[in-house]
Amino acid sequence: MLSAVQIKSFTSLIKNHKKFVISGHHGPDGDVIGSTLGLVLGLKQLGKTVLAFNPDGCPQWLSFLPKSEIIKVKIPNTFKNSILITVDSGDLGRLGNKIDKSFFSEIWNIDHHQSNTRFGKYNFIDVKAGSTGQVVFNLLSGFSKFKITPAIAQNLFCTLSTDTGSFRYSNATSDVFALAALLVKAGAQPDVISQSLYETYTQRRLKLMHRVLGSLKFENDGKLAKLYLTQDDLAAVGAGEDESENFVNLPRGVEGVKIVCFLSEKTSTEWKLSLRARGNTNVLNIATEFGGGGHKLAAGCTIHGVRAQVEKQLDSVLKTQGHL
Repeated sequence: MLSAVQIKSFTSLIKNHKKFVISGHHGPDGDVIGSTLGLVLGLKQLGKTVLAFNPDGCPQWLSFLPKSEIIKVKIPNTFKNSILITVDSGDLGRLGNKIDKSFFSEIWNIDHHQSNTRFGKYNFIDVKAGSTGQVVFNLLSGFSKFKITPAIAQNLFCTLSTDTGSFRYSNATSDVFALAALLVKAGAQPDVISQSLYETYTQRRLKLMHRVLGSLKFENDGKLAKLYLTQDDLAAVGAGEDESENFVNLPRGVEGVKIVCFLSEKTSTEWKLSLRARGNTNVLNIATEFGGGGHKLAAGCTIHGVRAQVEKQLDSVLKTQGHL
């Protein structure tokens, strides 16, 4: 949990600056977009000039969030020498190659990942928070002028829902439920969020899911599940990469499965590995072997090489760590 001193420090820092860019990691999820928008709207209340940025923009499946249309994919020169505040990004590389750190006067870092590298001049990390949105709320609460509008509440509730697995994971603590209740009272709509996140999708997504599930295989007596997404799969159904969101969780509920490895092809020589675990299994250790990060039960990284090389590298780490 952030200390009162950290919250007071953030309050003082914000008061001493005027212009900010808020950005999260590329391939944004609900925590990134909700945290970005919640912080932007909160800082605008305080009279600050703020730009919401993401190198990949806002994915279609999160476009229902209030003010999602303000997220830009380019940073105008008018924001040169402003403060860059990153959200939900374990290291600076997660922001992609569209961010030039020399463009900004300082970088501040807000996150909840235990693997965070503390790359900011100022770091506000709470590894016990259920989402980065929860950290954002706690920081904004240090301002007497901050009011939770329905738009802010909806965005921050989304961060809680997505990063706690719709309040099913162990990070759904009493603090998370207390904040969720506060946000609902302020105007968040859990029914709208749940329907938009979990019960609304395109035909393309369903067809893509069918193809991905066709790649599913189990190893190590059913304790390890692997599934794959290729560029050919995307092309075959005309889907975008964002339509594969949460596919990594599909085999997670299978009886006996301890680890899920989801390999998604970015290029012929670059693959994104998403990892999920159950029980006491630690997949963060797997991700860090490839320079990635995340949490004990949910982590990710990038592996370079053609498919056969990537599979060989992954299997080597899995064997070393006793998962194969």
